[in-house]
Amino acid sequence: MNLSEGAIETLTMGGQHPDAVIQLLLNSLADQNRLEPNCVCLLKKSVTNVLKDGRRVIIILDIEVLKPASDVDGKLGEPTPFVEGQGGKAPQAAEPPAPVRPLQAKNANEVVPIASLNPYQSKWTIRVRVTNKSNIRTWSNSRGDGKLFSMEIVDESGEIRITGFNQEVDKFYGLVEVGKVFYISKGTLKIANKQYSSMKNDYEMTLNGESSIIPCEDAVDLPVAHCDFVAISELEAREKDSVLDVIGVCKSVDELTRLTTKSSREVSKRTFNLMDMTGKVVSVTLWGEEAENFDGSGQPIVAIKGAKLSDFGGRSLSASFSSTLMINPDIPRPTSSGA
Repeated sequence: MNLSEGAIETLTMGGQHPDAVIQLLLNSLADQNRLEPNCVCLLKKSVTNVLKDGRRVIIILDIEVLKPASDVDGKLGEPTPFVEGQGGKAPQAAEPPAPVRPLQAKNANEVVPIASLNPYQSKWTIRVRVTNKSNIRTWSNSRGDGKLFSMEIVDESGEIRITGFNQEVDKFYGLVEVGKVFYISKGTLKIANKQYSSMKNDYEMTLNGESSIIPCEDAVDLPVAHCDFVAISELEAREKDSVLDVIGVCKSVDELTRLTTKSSREVSKRTFNLMDMTGKVVSVTLWGEEAENFDGSGQPIVAIKGAKLSDFGGRSLSASFSSTLMINPDIPRPTSSGA
């Protein structure tokens, strides 16, 4: 996870203190000097991990600054470093810990947020919702044949793209369903290739022979998707080929057409008009199965995550295989200043 210098300087204590890492979306607190020594904060949500070298890392997912440091008369009390197994006062009786969600024995690692994943950890389990799943794609070249699929997942802290190859395609493709929740363990993390992914994550994951995906029935608290909606009225100011999220009402739909590509492959195409709260309209093109299955009757609410901006015939959008199309989604609506 890439952190701003302000976030690192403010949150990494070093020495005997655990390292504290703030979730990427909260870095503005440090950048604006709101999160600084001696300020009073309310830690609303966090997760503690132990790295391979024994360091304890606290992942801060939600924090509120109750009183800025300028309003606090210096350090409060006499805080001392926490050392496990040592301390002054005898520990008071603590409430019993909350029950841990059941996992199969081989996946009984601590459930951690997506935002905490990095290439330096290997023992982890995430609990996530699948928001997008590609078709199986194949290739054949001088080095041999192969196949792959990809999927996109979210939890409360963030999102990430996962790719599976060959044996992992056979093992997991039929199991994974869009909208369902799963426990996933032991994927390989690497720096994300932004050419193939619009995910807001510096890493991406590859499934391997030790990876595990287990269905989870407890799903009510996970988001459907993480979207950063752009108003249609703002598209003129965006660069061509930008990848962005939009939401609006489907005002009209064209009939399905079929085109033949340069490689003599036939592909389905459908275009519809999307209008948002700014009153502006943009043309959106769907391809393949999305075009064939799209039903715009009844003027549904349509959200598209990862649409590509084009200047063909003015400003228009195209939903590629890596885009996520949602009909009447149960996600927070943008304000009137957005879409």
